[in-house]
Amino acid sequence: MAIEIEGKPPIHYDAVVSLRISTQSIEPEAVTVALGLEPETSWHRGDTTRRLGNGRLVPRRAAANHYWVKSLAKFTSPPDDLPLELGKLLDQLESARDFFDAIRSEGGRAEFFIGYFMRKSNTGDTFEPSLLARLAELGIGLSFDTYDSKV
Repeated sequence: MAIEIEGKPPIHYDAVVSLRISTQSIEPEAVTVALGLEPETSWHRGDTTRRLGNGRLVPRRAAANHYWVKSLAKFTSPPDDLPLELGKLLDQLESARDFFDAIRSEGGRAEFFIGYFMRKSNTGDTFEPSLLARLAELGIGLSFDTYDSKV
């Protein structure tokens, strides 16, 4: 049980939501144009180097797919409500429905990658069927990683 201090509710977690896209034929530049968003990380199928966060290129095994990723939002719960905020992100992406259909039709994958950074207690969220249906309509999956914020 979390303890309330100075009349403020305890913070349960911070969350970062990124959009990740992996495809065989749709190159990262086409993703950037279709969504109007610049990626933080991207590479092409067959690339044998990868750029680290510090800009340094390092060798890697040839990439199996084109890849594109962009952090879209950061949340703190409370006061933010992650399912509600995901709905707002879907509102912004719905205009690209045909593009997400193209990703699915070529066997690619789009997903919201959600990193939970836990505070002093465990917690959770409920993703209502209506939100899950909206994700399914756009073909956007959910991927979760949970981190201990003390690490």
